[in-house]
Amino acid sequence: EGITPSFSNIRDGVYPLSRPLYLYIKLNDISHHANRALYVMEFTSPDAVGEKGYLQKKGLIPFPLTEQKEIHERARELLPPGVSA
Repeated sequence: EGITPSFSNIRDGVYPLSRPLYLYIKLNDISHHANRALYVMEFTSPDAVGEKGYLQKKGLIPFPLTEQKEIHERARELLPPGVSA
């Protein structure tokens, strides 16, 4: 259909073969499984999904910065009390 797989077309969802990457987390008893929350923190960190993140080097097209921050903050809320990332 003449739509090229460019960075912006993929990011904007215009390129028909692009799909979002979802990370589903089992939340039951997460307060007893700090490593599960830390895993989410890692995969939502700027080092992973940022403009120069290692997942972009694997082909991930990052969200805009405001969405990255929002997602990372939501992940931070999963951390049990006393656990920091």
